[in-house]
Amino acid sequence: MDTPSSQPMLDTLFVYGTLNDPYVRKLVMGETLPVEAAILYDYRRVHPKSGYPIAIPWSGSKIEGSLVYQVTPD
Repeated sequence: MDTPSSQPMLDTLFVYGTLNDPYVRKLVMGETLPVEAAILYDYRRVHPKSGYPIAIPWSGSKIEGSLVYQVTPD
């Protein structure tokens, strides 16, 4: 019988960049996980000159993305 400590921790992850693409998401995560469209309110996506987009607090803005379910720390 499994004990709670032997069960993997499952998290939900909000993605709003390249991980919205199912092909890229599977390459990075190694599997296809449940996903649904989501909106992060009061945040804005900013594109630094170098690097990946980041989310910063911004009243009245929103970022459209996805929630990915059953994400493990691995």
